[in-house]
Amino acid sequence: MLSCLSFSSLIYEGVGNVEAGINLEKVEIALDKKDDKVHIKLPSAYLKNVYLDIHKSGIVDTYKKGLGANVEQELQDKAQRQALSAIKAEACSTNIIKQANKHARELVENWTNQYDNVIVEGASFSEQNCHL
Repeated sequence: MLSCLSFSSLIYEGVGNVEAGINLEKVEIALDKKDDKVHIKLPSAYLKNVYLDIHKSGIVDTYKKGLGANVEQELQDKAQRQALSAIKAEACSTNIIKQANKHARELVENWTNQYDNVIVEGASFSEQNCHL
């Protein structure tokens, strides 16, 4: 009955970091003896880590009405989970995997650009790799 007489809410600002990259153990290297070319095929990038920056995130405001129990910690935990989910969704919607694939290919091409016989194949975008 007391729950009808009380209400608590909070505003939480979540700031996070997202890391994406490739697994170097999955790089495929093949020698084409016919053309005397080395083919390097890169795996698709994936989300390595998504986390909240606890020093930049926090409660902006709280509101409590009535005599109910103090549920601020419960609400903060829920807000942190929602913020983390929103950060991950935003990263995926802004093509972080596609950008990581492009960056990985550029890095390998820069490492191998002194050799004329090296062909670097980047991975295509795979939305399934945007999950932890």
